[in-house]
Amino acid sequence: ACAYVHRVTRKHSINVSAEPAFASRWLRPRLSGFRDQHPEIEIHLFSGWDQKSLQGSNIDVVIHFEERLKEFVHISDRLFPIYGFPACSPEFLEKVPGVVTFADFNHLPLIHDNSRLMWRRWFNEYVPDSTAWRSGYVYSDLSLAIDAATDGEGVFLADDIICRNEISQGKLVRLLPDDMLCTWYCAGITDDHSRNSAANVFLDWLISISGHQQGKGSLTLKT
Repeated sequence: ACAYVHRVTRKHSINVSAEPAFASRWLRPRLSGFRDQHPEIEIHLFSGWDQKSLQGSNIDVVIHFEERLKEFVHISDRLFPIYGFPACSPEFLEKVPGVVTFADFNHLPLIHDNSRLMWRRWFNEYVPDSTAWRSGYVYSDLSLAIDAATDGEGVFLADDIICRNEISQGKLVRLLPDDMLCTWYCAGITDDHSRNSAANVFLDWLISISGHQQGKGSLTLKT
């Protein structure tokens, strides 16, 4: 009862949970724009990976990978796709002789985020006879995997949105011109809060600003 009264008295306060890398690298730097447009709405941003991390947090809006979002909401909107491509640090690249080819990935150390699924899909598409995707280092979320790649631990499936800073600063170098659709970032309002007008305003803003991310960028390759 106390939690309900507390929520009613804060009609313009909403809780947003986002996948950790999205929260820190994409959403947080843009929230000031929302606050400027809607000073009457207070945003509380939480970084969450799974349902357990959301328990007791009274979340209004959830942002996650498309395949994971169904754990939290029944209806969601796509924000933008993530296209992955092999990348590594310049220091690691110095250890690889010549121009990198698909065959080289049978021997290069791989960096995985959360599971080996993305590298497995990549190998199925480009090196179908290989089982090298089973090797490498697994990190619990995308941000940790990005840090491991920039520190020179191996090769990572990067992208030009979440990894934009690392790419623009030269901390990650693209190895091949080919890329693969890995997933979509999606957002939805939790069922209990579907009538929250502030949550709907935030979701509309989020969909609007994410539209320009639909296009794919380009990176300089090693030659």
